[in-house]
Amino acid sequence: MNVGLRATDRAAYKAAFDDTIQGLMKLNKTNVATPEMMEQAHLMGLYRTFQDSNVISDFFVKMKQTLNTVGFGMKGKRFGLGDLILKYPKTPGNLLARGIDYSPAGFVKSVFEMAKPLFGRPFNQKSFVDSFSRATVGTTGAVGTGVILGKLGIITEAPSKDKDVVGVQKTQGQGGYQINVSALKRFVMSGFNPDSAKLQKDDTLVSYDWAQPMAIPLSAGAKIANKGNIGETTNSMMDSLTG
Repeated sequence: MNVGLRATDRAAYKAAFDDTIQGLMKLNKTNVATPEMMEQAHLMGLYRTFQDSNVISDFFVKMKQTLNTVGFGMKGKRFGLGDLILKYPKTPGNLLARGIDYSPAGFVKSVFEMAKPLFGRPFNQKSFVDSFSRATVGTTGAVGTGVILGKLGIITEAPSKDKDVVGVQKTQGQGGYQINVSALKRFVMSGFNPDSAKLQKDDTLVSYDWAQPMAIPLSAGAKIANKGNIGETTNSMMDSLTG
């Protein structure tokens, strides 16, 4: 499995690397890639394949290393409990990080990038533009879509904390992190008539929590819609990240 995954990752990495190099050379009007360009292209390749290093991915890696010292694992060994629980730590860590990047929380990263010169560090325009663009797209796109679909009742947020409510919902095939594909189809085919989006008998509901990282801002939007208060955005994002 490791070999199989590395082969596809390498192809995606190479495509992102070449694309970034070509773009940077065109931007700088040169036919020769500088070491700085090579470094930026390398980082973009890692980012596109969810293998870059950041606070969250580093935490997941440390968690795996710690777990490998528990039970039958020994410190310094490459296999242990961590391999059974968190085999590939960087990928889930970076999926979570992408969920943050493409959300209102991503604007915090933009602020840090913009404030770097105040602390004697060079301003990286590309990092600032990337972080701001991702946060904008995620907030207006994914979170906004979640709010709209949540208001219509087409998607649901996190499951209820009331076990009785969850039990009743399960008997009806309902639950958290679901999208009513039948209602969505009716809504579109009816010319966006809100009444067509209401839950009906024999509707097909499927889960969307597997669609990371976009499921995080989508579910946050659904929660905001149900709260009816944009001021709840921060709490909604935290709940979605936890979920």
